[in-house]
Amino acid sequence: MRHFFGFGQVIESSVDLPGALLIEGRAGAAPDLIIQHAEIPADEAIGPAGFSRDSEGLLLEIPDLAGYRCRARTITVLPRTEEFLASATAVAEHLIASALPATLWMQGRLVLHAAAVCAPAGGPALAILGRSQAGKSTLAMQLVAGGARLLADDSIAIAFDSGGPVASGLPGGLFLRDSGETGRRFQPVAVEPTIKAAPLGALIILDGGAEIGQLTPLDRKQALKSILTYRHRPRAPDLLGMRVKVLEDCVQLARSTPAYALQRPHDSQSTIETGGSVRWLLREALKI
Repeated sequence: MRHFFGFGQVIESSVDLPGALLIEGRAGAAPDLIIQHAEIPADEAIGPAGFSRDSEGLLLEIPDLAGYRCRARTITVLPRTEEFLASATAVAEHLIASALPATLWMQGRLVLHAAAVCAPAGGPALAILGRSQAGKSTLAMQLVAGGARLLADDSIAIAFDSGGPVASGLPGGLFLRDSGETGRRFQPVAVEPTIKAAPLGALIILDGGAEIGQLTPLDRKQALKSILTYRHRPRAPDLLGMRVKVLEDCVQLARSTPAYALQRPHDSQSTIETGGSVRWLLREALKI
């Protein structure tokens, strides 16, 4: 078992977690979340593919690979194939993309399909929301190359405290698509430009009806619609009977956080390539 840092907490895991920060010298420390393997009885019934409710939380079933028993403070990975150990990459991908977000919902977080960065000198976070392949990771990579600090890729978890929404994620790298390929590759980011958690200063909605290269402010109704659209794995909280709380959190976020639409060119080596453009986007969105 190794210790990682991700989504604002210490995670003890027997499964590799691309994007989480490996913590050295944490043996014996109490983790916030434990991820472990377990053998299951041969006659145990296997649930349907995807998420389903069980007696204590959720079960995520990935056919011919693994089951993930999700609780607020534990994830148990259940092998479904003899080749399980040889499928470590696929096991980790489903863990990060689906099982871990389900657990974050159970912890009371608002989980969005988004990347996020912070200004070079620290300060509030800029969350980048959009559909799959909209360019969230690419834009985050360009912002990091221009001096921003990576906070998250693919999903962010938002907690609300007295000072407003606070965002966290897996800050150790980006999942990027190579030109012409359907899959994604993980690209680590050096620890120095990462940050572990930050107040959420603004939301950027990609392809949200704005003029190319311009930030278009969204009113609260438009912001709420976008936030609801880009909830990450929304079936998980629905199965847990959390719809009212999730809606309340989405409304709170729309009321407290400025939101903008950003349209980018389709060829997009983009509007955000130079250091000046990076500073412009951060300054305009975060008002710094």
